[in-house]
Formats: sequence, structure tokens, C-alpha cells
Amino acid sequence: MARVFPRFGDALELVSGDPDGAAPGLAVFAVIRDEMFFLPAFLAYHRRLGVRQFLLLDDGSSDGSAAYIASQHDCVLLRSSLTYAEPVLSVDLAGRRMERRACFFFKQYIPQLWLNHRFVLALDADEFLLLPPELPDADALLAALKQYRIHTVGAALVEFFPSRLIDLEQEKTPEDLPDLLATAPYYDHAPLTRFRWRGGLAGIRPSASTRIFRGAGVKQPYVTTPFKVPLYLHHNNWIVGSHRTRCNPDRRILLTLAHFKFTHDLYRRTEMAIALGSHSQGSRKYACYAELFERSRLRDAALTDSTSRRFASAAQLMDAGLMRWRLT
Repeated sequence: MARVFPRFGDALELVSGDPDGAAPGLAVFAVIRDEMFFLPAFLAYHRRLGVRQFLLLDDGSSDGSAAYIASQHDCVLLRSSLTYAEPVLSVDLAGRRMERRACFFFKQYIPQLWLNHRFVLALDADEFLLLPPELPDADALLAALKQYRIHTVGAALVEFFPSRLIDLEQEKTPEDLPDLLATAPYYDHAPLTRFRWRGGLAGIRPSASTRIFRGAGVKQPYVTTPFKVPLYLHHNNWIVGSHRTRCNPDRRILLTLAHFKFTHDLYRRTEMAIALGSHSQGSRKYACYAELFERSRLRDAALTDSTSRRFASAAQLMDAGLMRWRLT
């Protein structure tokens, strides 16, 4: 039975940091659990990009993630009595009484409490925002959005991967984005999404994971959504699903989220996701990764195909239709 929380504050604890003390600029919001593999690189890269504040909800980590976040000057650590997949009956920001997983509860109400009227970048710890070549940093991005009165921005969710499955056995922990690109430098050089004429994004090609599942003969391969709407001005707009916001993204811009699913940490994440069953469709996507790993004959098989390219710059993503910047 779903737990009833008419007031979100009843389910939330501020552990450390000052949510009201950040300088103006881009803020990141994320829900994390046992992310010490990614956190140093995630924070280092997005700080360099110009993110001013990280609002992070810890969902019961046991690997030191919470203590690490609490030690960072620009991070706000939150905790909840609810777990990520727990069903919750509440009233959403549109005034509708509904039952959903607690993760959607988190993603709507936490920005509402502390990031209202600010641009919010909603990410997972294995996602890294890439900007068009014209933009040096997040401040330039926000300046352009304000100039053209753009409040919602979509992104292609581009998976990066090594050349072979056996390469995932390298155990080096990344400290920044270049470390991740050194171990998973490839992406599929083809468009993943399009803008619908009525608004919003639609997938036109499966992600690299789906392609790899099918090529390996995985039974009932999970089809991942190849886009997100991660960047929005939180006011009359908010997250309504894992990949969408209430307002449609502006069609003049498409950013890229580099998604590092294929790392050494995927073994641990797969085992944890299957045990918890907290992801979409009972973590069925991770069951596909587990089946892929069990096929030992594939350990030395290539993960790349004819469309795969080694990443060198954002200009490649523009050329492939995985990024767009059409404001001038």
C-alpha cells in the first residue's frame, strides 16, 4: 500500500549544506545511491563547467557516498524516509492526487523547495552534460537561454562504451571526464531523436545498449529512451517522468548527455539494481545487462559497429545530429 505524504517536508531531512546559500547560476539535482565510483568525476567536471550548487538526495548509500558529499563545500545532502521505488500517494505540483514511485515525488518537490525560479540540471551520476562548441561554460549557456527566453532544453542521451566487453574489467576509478573517455571512448555516430511537430522529443534510433543487447541475442532486449529533458527553469515547469518535463523543450537547442553506462562499475550496478528492483519495469534493463555478462563467449566481442566513432569533440556530435544550437 502506498504511503500518504500530503506535505513533502514530512519525508525529507536536510543533512548538510546550505540550500539557500549558493551563488546565482546553474544548479544540479540528482538522486544517488552508492555512487562513489562516479562522484569525484561527476562533481569535478560539472564544477569546471560552471555549476554553482549540487542538491543531492542520498537513497541509502553504504559505500561512503553520503560522507563524501557532506565534505564538499558546494553540495547539499538530503535524506528521506522514503526509498526510491516506494509507492507514494501525494498531490503533484499540478494539483493532481496520484500514486507514483517516490523518485518522482523527489524530482518534483525538492527543486520546488530550494531551486524555484532557477535553472535546474537534473542528472544521474553517470551522466555528463556536453555543450556546443560555441559555448565555453554553463554561464554562457544560461545567458543565451535568458536572452532568447528559453526555459526548457532537451538532450540526446548518448551512451559511451569501450571497444570490447572485456574492457569493462579495468578497475580504474575516474577522477574527471577525461578518465571516463579514456576507458569508454566510443559512441554511435547517428541521430537518436527528433522534435515532434506538436512539441516534445521522440526517439528515432535505439541506444547503444539496445543495439548491443540485440546483437548478443539477449531475450526480449530492453529498449531504452534515447533522450531526456534535463535542463529547465523551475517555476511553472517541473519533471513529470524520468525523461520529460511539464513543458516541451525548445526545438532550436539539443544538448548532449554523455551516458557512461559501460564502465567497470556496471557489474556492481547491475547486481544492485536487480536485487532492489527499483528501476523502471522492475530493473528489466539491468536483467539484460546480466544476461549479456553471462554469455562468456562475448567477453572478447566488439561493442562497436559500423556507426561507432571515437569521441574527439562536440563538433562530431553536431555533425551526427546528436547536438543542436540554432539561436543565431
